[in-house]
Amino acid sequence: MSRTTFIGLVILAVVLGASLSTLPHFLIRTHAPTTKQLAVVESPKEYVEARLEGLKTFSSYLELFNYLNNLVKLRQVAADISSGYYTLAVRLGLRTPVEVAAAGPTPKAAPVATSTTDTRVSRTNVQVESVDEPDMVKTDGRIITVAVGSTVFIVDAKEKKLLSRFEANSSVVGMFLVEGKLIVISVGTVLRDYVSLLTQAKPLPLGAPAGTPNTTIYVVDVSNVANPEVVLKVSATGSFLSARYSDSSIYVLTTLPLETSNVPFVNSLPLSPSSIAIIDEEPDTYTTIVTIDVARLNYTAYSFLTGPGSWVYMSPTRLYVGISKYITTTTMYKTFLSSLVKYLPQDTASRIRDLLSAGNIAEALEVAHKYLNSISDEDFDVLISQVNSELGSLRFNEETLFHAFGLSGLSIKYLGSFKVDGVVLDQFSMEEMGNYFVVATTVTPSSLRVYTYRMVQEPSGKPITIVEYVGDKAVSTKTYTPIAKLTKTPPRLYYVTSVSVDEPVNNVFVIDLENFSVLGSLRGLARGERIYSARLVKNVLFLVTFRQVDPLFAIDLSNPKKPVVLGYLKIPGFSEYLHPVSSDKLLGVGLEDNNLKISLFDVSNPTEMRELSKVHIECSWSPVLSDHKAITVDVDFAVVYLPVWSYCYYPPLSGLAVVEYGEHNLRFLSLLEVEGVFRAVYIGRELYAVSPDRIVVYSIPDLNYVTEVLLR
Repeated sequence: MSRTTFIGLVILAVVLGASLSTLPHFLIRTHAPTTKQLAVVESPKEYVEARLEGLKTFSSYLELFNYLNNLVKLRQVAADISSGYYTLAVRLGLRTPVEVAAAGPTPKAAPVATSTTDTRVSRTNVQVESVDEPDMVKTDGRIITVAVGSTVFIVDAKEKKLLSRFEANSSVVGMFLVEGKLIVISVGTVLRDYVSLLTQAKPLPLGAPAGTPNTTIYVVDVSNVANPEVVLKVSATGSFLSARYSDSSIYVLTTLPLETSNVPFVNSLPLSPSSIAIIDEEPDTYTTIVTIDVARLNYTAYSFLTGPGSWVYMSPTRLYVGISKYITTTTMYKTFLSSLVKYLPQDTASRIRDLLSAGNIAEALEVAHKYLNSISDEDFDVLISQVNSELGSLRFNEETLFHAFGLSGLSIKYLGSFKVDGVVLDQFSMEEMGNYFVVATTVTPSSLRVYTYRMVQEPSGKPITIVEYVGDKAVSTKTYTPIAKLTKTPPRLYYVTSVSVDEPVNNVFVIDLENFSVLGSLRGLARGERIYSARLVKNVLFLVTFRQVDPLFAIDLSNPKKPVVLGYLKIPGFSEYLHPVSSDKLLGVGLEDNNLKISLFDVSNPTEMRELSKVHIECSWSPVLSDHKAITVDVDFAVVYLPVWSYCYYPPLSGLAVVEYGEHNLRFLSLLEVEGVFRAVYIGRELYAVSPDRIVVYSIPDLNYVTEVLLR
């Protein structure tokens, strides 16, 4: 939600007060001069309470509150390092610890085109053939829906006109168009407090205060396109993580930080404590999964206490949530103190060990600091050198923890978890392969180091000028500069941080889904490079890594116990998205010398792959580089459509690039200039280039202009 929209909503809430709850969530607008207000179905009878078997859940809100309260106390240990230790730093002159920042990535896909006996209709480019993903543009051949901000437009594809539009209560992040229903997902904030009071001896509120992130799902019946009807609304507190659709069910995932008194709310009611389960040892996030049966309009919700989810992968029967794990400040300072005590006097070392055992890291640091400032400079330097020598021999790797869930309509079953070294690039870095799960990761080894320094206290300002006079005549001018004197010895300053100690390496893991253990692995691939894209085609995993050139690796997974590199190809630039366009051809979209590059690879023989052809579009960028849903592949006419933004011109030029692929080459056909174009869909022999304010229609395959539909 934009700041302007948020402020407007807050003002509206203040003016209307309690009457706000009676406003409709959708205002459907047609071409008629009047605006129809639709009631939103929120009947409790549609809610099916979730049951979680074999997991630690809660019997009451009081039990949940006590758990959260104890958990927050434990988390305060880590907070003492940054806030409590910061107070210590202010008092003693220390520098606060440096947090380790998570390195962020960019974002097989099923064939994009579908051909029917009636009309060809494109669909969203997704990762798994039978699992749909939310997008800002959807079509079923009859209508085209476009989401811009909080507005959803419905266009009649045959008549080429805007039939209706409606406003969500917050920014739309994605849609599904399935079974004659449009599912709209929007993200905003809670406008007023949701509170549930405990009825035990000391009533304590569990709630979601105003300003809490909130995700809303609308199910809209579009059988009558000119008069859509909202048949179900489900809202869940939390930020939107991802969503999928399969076999008539929608799965929407949200995340909400754990606090002392918060709890996920669904449709303004707290989630039942029996629907909340603990699956992480040290959780800090509610990961809530809202499931909706689109046909029956039933829904349920589950919440799991986890770490913050990073990536989501779903097959028709399983859902995976990947959580990146990095070395924490708590771990850094505990490791530092554990090393330091080996070189301290017995009484001081014993005191620090006792404090560490009790989890009081902040006080342990204070004891260590007092000792370190009581010894001579020479002894201090020797001691820190010894500690750094020991810390430098340690190695820490990032990890990714996966939680797996079994899916069966509204029912979700927690299957278990597994962990691998390294972090994944995006959802294409993981894929099911029969009874196995394949994960590609990048690892950057790190160790710890203590940095030390002293603050020098010197007077500031300019020298004092002194003039001697005899009568009115100046006979002598002198300057005086104060001698730098320290009022007290400045404390020795030090902080512990992680440092990279080796080049990144890449790994491939094969997980046995029977027991969630690592069955096979390939480690240490492409030292000094990072994964930029991945794609699993049958039992061959294609990986692109990059530092100076673009190595395309083909990795054989036919023996899951022993992944083997079949071959690799090194070419300039790199590909950030890979797409199989036939059984032996792979399309790559990436960059080379700041030019957008589309490559065609021959992978018929993975041991001797070749780049058959490439197209450079000068000083240009495409949303495909960060969002796979932005590409449309028309397999019937062997062309790809990519939104392109060129900064060769000012203002930047935007258009839809049309590139034809053949057995041996790529051919650039046209750049259809449409300002702000971000998606392309096709229906029959017509191409629709979608921008925020219009849809421009072209004929296929000659790409002649037909007409356009304004979205305002």
